[in-house]
Amino acid sequence: MSAVAPNTIVKFLRGVPLEATYENTAYWDTATKTKTDQAAAFNGYVKPDMIDPTSGVQYSFILNNQSYQRYGRNQIKVQIPMDLLLDCNYLMFNNQRFGNKWFYAFITHLEYISEVVTLVSYEIDVLQTWAFDYTPNPCYIERCHSETDDPGDNLVEENLELGEYIWQQDSFTVPTGFDELDKIGYFICAPWIGTVTTDEQGDRKVTIEKDQRGIFVSGIFNGVYINAYDNLNDARAVIAEAARTLGDQSTAILAVYIAPYNAYKFGENYAMYLKNVTFDSGAYSDPDSPTGTYFPFNAKLFTYPYRGILVQNANGESHTYRYEFFRNRITTPSAWNYNCEFEAICDPTPNGTIFMIPVNYKEGWIKGVDYPPESKAKITFNWRESMTSGSYSQLSFTTDSYTSYLAQSGVVQVLDGLGANVNTSTGLGGGTSILNVVGNALSSLVTGAVSAVAGNVVGGAIGGVGGVLSSLSENFKAQNMPNSTMGVSGSKQIPIDFKVGAFQFFNFRITKEYAQKLDNFFSLYGYADKSTKAPPRHNRKHWTYCKTQNCTINGSIPADDERKICDLYNAGIRWWVNLNEIGKYDTLIQDNHVLS
Repeated sequence: MSAVAPNTIVKFLRGVPLEATYENTAYWDTATKTKTDQAAAFNGYVKPDMIDPTSGVQYSFILNNQSYQRYGRNQIKVQIPMDLLLDCNYLMFNNQRFGNKWFYAFITHLEYISEVVTLVSYEIDVLQTWAFDYTPNPCYIERCHSETDDPGDNLVEENLELGEYIWQQDSFTVPTGFDELDKIGYFICAPWIGTVTTDEQGDRKVTIEKDQRGIFVSGIFNGVYINAYDNLNDARAVIAEAARTLGDQSTAILAVYIAPYNAYKFGENYAMYLKNVTFDSGAYSDPDSPTGTYFPFNAKLFTYPYRGILVQNANGESHTYRYEFFRNRITTPSAWNYNCEFEAICDPTPNGTIFMIPVNYKEGWIKGVDYPPESKAKITFNWRESMTSGSYSQLSFTTDSYTSYLAQSGVVQVLDGLGANVNTSTGLGGGTSILNVVGNALSSLVTGAVSAVAGNVVGGAIGGVGGVLSSLSENFKAQNMPNSTMGVSGSKQIPIDFKVGAFQFFNFRITKEYAQKLDNFFSLYGYADKSTKAPPRHNRKHWTYCKTQNCTINGSIPADDERKICDLYNAGIRWWVNLNEIGKYDTLIQDNHVLS
């Protein structure tokens, strides 16, 4: 029997950007690439022929006609000085007699045998050797580079350290018209209507109109009127006039409170303000260096919890809104901005509040679905995500007890008959006191001149000097009574000086330092995925990272290598489109876009 002529080819490669850790490897798209393409790529790393400087002998690093190289033996003895192989990190071999398959391997050790013989130990690169011979099955994907990367496309929680938040109020423009909620109005709820007018001379006139018809507020009948005034002096004047003219009805005031004056539209159930605010959600700035900004590559950093909107009311209650859940987002690669809409609805009743409602937020929005033009114009109020300002600030108020007594009892007329000039705002006036009036009346009785006085008095409401004295006594008591204080000052109320309609808007974000760190992390390791699907290996332009759990594959490969490949998938692999690009993060990291 004739011997089999050795015909195995062994090639030694240097500078191959692969390591036995398998953190990085080359991806070969079986739809567009072949084994020949793979071999050609590795052939570009074969060490060129060279002359041994010691012996002057020329050596080639492509060895033909070698003995059959058994798979799994992991050693090969070659006639090349060890010193000439020190810069080689990879090899490939092909047993031509038994097929055209190339085996790829990491060089792990060199052993000196003689001056011209070296024992080379190697480890088969299972990912490259079987790249075209297996198919991964769908399994649980722990994290990977996403197929799309618009803000809101990838929202799986990462559980990464975020550092401290930066809170900014000047990073966006307050919604146009929301300042109207800052203008304070003074509201009086009472069973009468109080109006303040100014004539051509500039004199004010206060009119109180009793009316029992009531009004409808939000479709519910209310027996009192809501009187609104844009300044405190008018409100005070109306209360004083009501006390002077209505007597006991002046105390029928249900409430006095402050609320946004311009937010209440008279004759309507409530006021609605639809306002737009654009939040700049682009570069991460450094508070200590306004010019030192950082624009992340990975769009997940433009979403919560890395940045968002915080709306806070006057009672310290707050609600977080996520940019990515607003429908009208602007997704331009150069500036990820959002049109965030809020509506303020004001309930004008005494125990009412201001509702802050996000518009086109979450509700009715299915991520990834493009709305037709007619749907984009539709406004959706998400009441489930609304928040309130707290109750309107209830005000305590006073009424002049003496003035109310005069209005109720008719004593004004009696006193006028006695010559006492009554000033309903200051009590008695004209220099005539109650004591003087009483003294004059008694003197008249003694001198017999009472008839003149009595004639005036009897015609009044009292009749007789005794009645005069009794009335004057009650008048004296009423004049010295303290003013009546009414109204309440409740809890969870809107402070008078709280701006933006009792709401404050904050743009919060992580620091630039953490944004940079997380951006680099996402560039290298993708996003948390937590779905079940075929392991993605080609979602990005240059590389795609994928880490699985419980990976399985189909293929005709050795069982040991099959198990090892599955373990490597579970450990995480970064798949590169081009072999010669592996590891070039500094030049490619800002270009690793999605394929679509």
